[in-house]
Amino acid sequence: MAPKKGVVNSKVAAANERKAASQAVKDGKAAQAAEAAAAAEWGKGAKDNSKAAAAAAKADEQARKRAEKKRLEQEEEEAMGGIKTVKGGGGKKKGGKKKKDDLSFLEDSLVTSAEKKAKEKKKKEKEKKEKEDRERQERALAAEEANKTGSLTGGGIVDVNDVIGTQDGDIFKPVNQLEEDDGVSGIDASLNIFKFGSADPATSKPNMKALHMAFEDKMMEIVKEEHPGLKLRQYKQKIFDMWQKSPENPNNNPNWGKK
Repeated sequence: MAPKKGVVNSKVAAANERKAASQAVKDGKAAQAAEAAAAAEWGKGAKDNSKAAAAAAKADEQARKRAEKKRLEQEEEEAMGGIKTVKGGGGKKKGGKKKKDDLSFLEDSLVTSAEKKAKEKKKKEKEKKEKEDRERQERALAAEEANKTGSLTGGGIVDVNDVIGTQDGDIFKPVNQLEEDDGVSGIDASLNIFKFGSADPATSKPNMKALHMAFEDKMMEIVKEEHPGLKLRQYKQKIFDMWQKSPENPNNNPNWGKK
């Protein structure tokens, strides 16, 4: 019995659908294969291009290095061209020039060293002179102050030359710079300026040097404990400074000797 017109057989429809699906799968695979082939071909071309570019860059670098090497060789030849070999002259070349350069460098070093020493010596002499000038001014001020306070026996006046030393031609020697072979220290010389003798009961004049020495003996151990590591001259100077302000110094005690 023939099928009715306009009615689709279900089996035929299912078969057609399966066929269409199968064809779609095949078409998809074919398209993927074509794309893969095209991509591979493109990648191959790009790879070939990168290889060619790398080869060209390498060739350029080698050419540059050869040109640089040639230039350096030419410069060296030009530099060496100024040094000629003298026949029978012991083969003086680069070594002779180097020796000459070394001698010139040594001479320059010696000159520089001598100039440096001369400058240092001049600087030290200037500093020494400035120090002497300052000390001379300080001693002059001290003598002037002593004259104002009338601290000397009999109201005598201190001669500044006794304090700051004397000048005879080029010879100058301050009191506080007397050497030990002169038989007197700077402090002793300062005390001798006052020229106090033994105490006079009638006038109550003190023996300043004896009083100072007694004060120094008493204070020496104390000062050594407070300032360890100093030289004896420095200890004596500190004690002398203390003595100038001490009430045990008759100059600081107007009632000294009064009963």
